[in-house]
Amino acid sequence: MIINQIITTNWNYPLIDERFDIFKLSYDDTFNKNILDIQDDRVKFISTVYLTGRTAYCMTKKNTVSEMDIRSVILKNFGDLEPNMLHIERIPLLMLSRLGENRILKAFDYKRPALLQLLINSTLNNPVFEEDAYNNITGRCYFYNKLWNDNPDEKIELVDFTMDSKMTLYPTVATFIKEKPPKLSYKLVYDTARNVIRKATRDDDESVTYYRKGIDGTHATRHAVGITLKDWETSRLACLAKFYAAIREELAEYVSLTFTQIETESLTVKSLDIGEDAIADIHRANGINVIDHTTYNQKEKDRSTAPDRKRVQWIEESKQKVMDAIRQYCEENGIAYSTSAIRDTFRSNLCIVRDKDFYKFNKELDDMHLVDENCVCQHVTVPFANGGFEEMISVLLKELVIKSDLMEKRIRLTDWGRFGFETDMNFFIAKYSRNDDETTSVQIAGMTIKPDGSFTTRQLLVPDANNYESINYSQEEHQVIDCFRSESSKGRYFDRSIEMTLWEDDIFDAYIIKRTNIRAISDIEEMKRCFDDEKTDTVYDADIILDAIKPFQYCGNPRHQEVCENICEYLMDKTTVSKKELLPLLKPSKKEDQKTTKIDSTVKEAISEATHTILRVSRTAESEKNMGIDAYKHIHLWLNEEDKGTDWSKLTYNYTVGMVDKPKQAIANSPVVRQIFRKDMDFPDRAFVDKIISLMQVGFVKFKNYTVLPFPAKYLREMMNYQTFRKTTES
Repeated sequence: MIINQIITTNWNYPLIDERFDIFKLSYDDTFNKNILDIQDDRVKFISTVYLTGRTAYCMTKKNTVSEMDIRSVILKNFGDLEPNMLHIERIPLLMLSRLGENRILKAFDYKRPALLQLLINSTLNNPVFEEDAYNNITGRCYFYNKLWNDNPDEKIELVDFTMDSKMTLYPTVATFIKEKPPKLSYKLVYDTARNVIRKATRDDDESVTYYRKGIDGTHATRHAVGITLKDWETSRLACLAKFYAAIREELAEYVSLTFTQIETESLTVKSLDIGEDAIADIHRANGINVIDHTTYNQKEKDRSTAPDRKRVQWIEESKQKVMDAIRQYCEENGIAYSTSAIRDTFRSNLCIVRDKDFYKFNKELDDMHLVDENCVCQHVTVPFANGGFEEMISVLLKELVIKSDLMEKRIRLTDWGRFGFETDMNFFIAKYSRNDDETTSVQIAGMTIKPDGSFTTRQLLVPDANNYESINYSQEEHQVIDCFRSESSKGRYFDRSIEMTLWEDDIFDAYIIKRTNIRAISDIEEMKRCFDDEKTDTVYDADIILDAIKPFQYCGNPRHQEVCENICEYLMDKTTVSKKELLPLLKPSKKEDQKTTKIDSTVKEAISEATHTILRVSRTAESEKNMGIDAYKHIHLWLNEEDKGTDWSKLTYNYTVGMVDKPKQAIANSPVVRQIFRKDMDFPDRAFVDKIISLMQVGFVKFKNYTVLPFPAKYLREMMNYQTFRKTTES
């Protein structure tokens, strides 16, 4: 497994100094113009990296520009800039390298990635913007993937690669749209004549101009809906693999770079699922009712009159399918089902709303189920994706059990005794909110679980995160609050990266779980090999193909049988067959209601295994091993590399949480690296860490996933969102 931190070795400073000049430009705070946004042929930067908004490193070809040239051009372009407000310094890289690494770090304000980012931005063979190879005034490094931009009539998406001071690489997606934003932003043009994306100029027609919408999120998921390489490449990690391979090759003569490699311990799955019969028993014992109650407002009715009738019809059909599946499931499991709003004490309601943000964006409507003290409610997002209703209904009913567990103060969704805790366990999480006066409030929720699975809950509210010491909390409450605070050079502060704290007997022995900005990544070289392998047209021995498909010829599956007949008929008089010839044969005939037909992945994987080649990249469970995605499966645990061999310092365990079965999200959403450490700076007990990890190996979350935090966090989040428990102060 690797993580998105770059390691650089073997810097060739003499060669860099021989080919490039590097300048550090800065100006006083009183000047508010971008000094790099100049239009003059005398100064052309081939790369730019901003240290701050008013300080930048600029790279030019060797001996093409001097400090005086840059100063003269800038002062000419910005007449209101005083000479003493502008500071230009040439960095003598060769001389500094002879004086030691520390001098180079000091020259770049100890932000060593600035030098690597300069090289990356300047040496890509195929820059997205034609001008970027000549005058990069943006300071960004964009990567363009044509597969994402098949139809650039409305928008163009680029991947923007940046690094932080720890050389952590972040791929972000920048979207450029045709619609002009309220404030003028960066513009570009898609030149169809030359098939190139470039920066817009004053002479370009508005009809071909795109405006920058912004960054869509550092690690947000991109939705892939197919199983082909084209769909899989919508993943940012796939883009990262290609980008990394390209820059490593192009920068080889300047610096050697690799991603950080880590050795992890993959923890085995423990079966902690509770059976569906037990779920039904819990519902029957508590008289849980599933209520067919759909809430829409005028906005939704207005949509029904819009031209997009197909979409509205699909929503209605999906809603009906969901309710039919609920009705059938309830009847088969003896769960009360009603079409009217029954309000019995401690009964649970199932309310269907348009989506999870329905009440957030329709503030004029009150969510009646959140203020009712005698029932709980599970909101359903509609419409669901095609299929999978029975599985989803099962998940929904488990969610209802969690909410009724909060009412009953007992964990029943899983056997708490199987985790082996002999004393009370305490769990706390925090939620941050912005107040009307621009201050930040902190809501802390906790639960104490006894060995028999019963629990009590409590909540703390910090109205102002910057002045919490002034409130008269108890000593224990101060200790709980202190678990969510960290210390910096400016003093102590609430650390939002701290997600949970938990302990057994003594809060001084509390363990902290903290989210990092590091991501676990699969083997990038293996990913690139898959891309190359899939595009290579290989010739196979016909007998090998026939032997591989033989088990499917009489398997009883008409889809497999049809594909096998196609292949056998085509290979009747042939001794060899190419991949290009074989792929069309893997598609069965279309059904009446089908627009397209997909390749039979089962037969395809059998041929791939027999030939040891990749016919077409897919994300099925059987082919995941071909993509080297070990980082995305199971739970991995490892110690910090610098902590190994020590027994006295603050040791930290790192872990990532992956998928158990059939990843449903884009692979780009790679696992976050989290840390487990002791509050008291002592060595964490490995046996207790294993117990913490076991609390994530549960099967009552969606799609048989693990939880990324111990599952009591799920109870605590539900408690924080439920109005009844916001007023709870019991201990």
